[in-house]
Amino acid sequence: MLEIQRKERERARDKRLLQDKLMENKEYIRVQRLSRERVSRDELARQRQSQDNLMQEVKRKEKEDFQQKRRKKDGYLENNELLKVKRKAKQEQAHQDRLRARESQENTIKNLQKKAYDEEKNKRLMADKYIDNRELERVKRTAKKEAEWEARAKAQENEEATKHTMEKKM
Repeated sequence: MLEIQRKERERARDKRLLQDKLMENKEYIRVQRLSRERVSRDELARQRQSQDNLMQEVKRKEKEDFQQKRRKKDGYLENNELLKVKRKAKQEQAHQDRLRARESQENTIKNLQKKAYDEEKNKRLMADKYIDNRELERVKRTAKKEAEWEARAKAQENEEATKHTMEKKM
């Protein structure tokens, strides 16, 4: 009987060990399943996060591309505007240069006309001076001749008077 009791105890113990083992196996399987679920959830979360990151990266890239295209377009517009301003300034400068050239040409013509007028005036003045000098010389010669004639006439009168007074004294 002892033997039977001992065997029963061993069987009960084996049964408990088997149940414990089964429980451990069930717990192990549950833990494994939970671990796989957790890993699966973590992996799904990582995948979702990766997809979210990818979507954010794509959106950021699209935004950067849009901004870059916008900046490029703005650059083209600014460049065109700058070229337009430069072209206008160049046209204005050319216009100013033409006005200055025209003014300079007009001034040159005025200066040449003034020089020609001054030369003509000087020629006339010189001719008038020459005429005046000749007239002055003629007047001087005439005055000198008249003075000579008067002097001769006086000398003749004096001579005649002297002759006359000499004749009377004689």
